[in-house]
Amino acid sequence: MILFIGQVGNDFVEREAFQEVDYRRMYGQMAKWVAQIDRAERVPEYLSHAFHCAMSGRKGPVVLALPEDMLRETAAVPDTGPYKEVVAHPGAGDIATLRAMLAQAQRPLVMLGGSGWNPEACSDIRRFIEANGLAAGCAFRFQDLFDNSHANYIGDIGIGLNPKLAERVKLADLLLVIGARLGEMTTSAYTLLAVPRPAQKLIHVHAGAEELGRIYQADLPINAGMPELVTESLADCERLMLDLAVSPEKLSDLRRKLQENRGSCPLFDTPRFVQNLERAYEQMFDAYAGASRGS
Repeated sequence: MILFIGQVGNDFVEREAFQEVDYRRMYGQMAKWVAQIDRAERVPEYLSHAFHCAMSGRKGPVVLALPEDMLRETAAVPDTGPYKEVVAHPGAGDIATLRAMLAQAQRPLVMLGGSGWNPEACSDIRRFIEANGLAAGCAFRFQDLFDNSHANYIGDIGIGLNPKLAERVKLADLLLVIGARLGEMTTSAYTLLAVPRPAQKLIHVHAGAEELGRIYQADLPINAGMPELVTESLADCERLMLDLAVSPEKLSDLRRKLQENRGSCPLFDTPRFVQNLERAYEQMFDAYAGASRGS
């Protein structure tokens, strides 16, 4: 949101004129940027910065004060072009580390929240959660990011939190927080995670770099936008393969990480895989036997 507010003329400033307000002090703690345009020829510059600031990182409002005398001025200046949203992307090393930490976790939990999501990003993260068999919850006021009737959905993590869900968050050995700030409401007044170093391993993904490490020290902080974090398209796969083909260092690093994780990743951990498979068969038989007795 860009908020334009009328201001008294520059010749009346600091005289307590009628309706004179110091908007920098009034909105300074509520907005991402507060400024006053004193010269008409600088309007394109201020507008360009206002839209780039409002729409980049953690999106938020910008306030521009317009003095009365400036609004009567004219200026011959070129128009500015449309703003271009600036988004951060996760590095290949960050994604490899994320996958390694996820593979080693026994009780991982995903928490979704924040702004910047689009339908494609929501669909991609749903497929990621399904493919990895992850439990997923939504932060305060972001319940629409994930289908609440989905089998992997465990509830909203906010006000009036279910005590059993709170306990599950505390007992998780890995929290993958994507987009959420981990503020007061989402953390039950900062009791779900210890400040500043949580007992759970923490992967914190956020579009605004200033939010990473602000309260909680993550084991893996990732500065990235939501659509840029998870992609499932063939085109992205082709780009990655081409990148590895022309980058021997990246390919060597990937091979090294795969070798290091052979003993813990489910793909190579046969005893763990068989154990989980046997447990699944036992649960299926118990469910079948219970249904047979009931009939």
